[in-house]
Amino acid sequence: MTDDQFDQLIVVQKMLLDELKKLNGHLVPKTNKKPVSTPKQGKKTRFGEHKNVLLTEEEFEKLNKDIIGFPELLKEFSDGIAMKDYKYKNHNLAIRKWAKNFTPTGSQSQLHNPFE
Repeated sequence: MTDDQFDQLIVVQKMLLDELKKLNGHLVPKTNKKPVSTPKQGKKTRFGEHKNVLLTEEEFEKLNKDIIGFPELLKEFSDGIAMKDYKYKNHNLAIRKWAKNFTPTGSQSQLHNPFE
């Protein structure tokens, strides 16, 4: 292949790439839908021994009321995030899932039964 042929090949490749970029923009479906707005939650505050658990004040109070041994569970959860780099999108839900497997020291049940 000569230098001229190589240069022509480069020019053709650039043209093809430009055309693909133009086409790619047309292939992406366009929607006229507005993004769905989610209800605003309260401002998240950092809790836990390592200040790495994000909860609203309302979530914290409800967890503290609903889960027996919550301070101990919160410490374990905070330690897990810090030590093992656990990642959760929703710390409130994750703590509730952890509570199902967590037994606080000296306790039989971890979830408060509101019917008692």
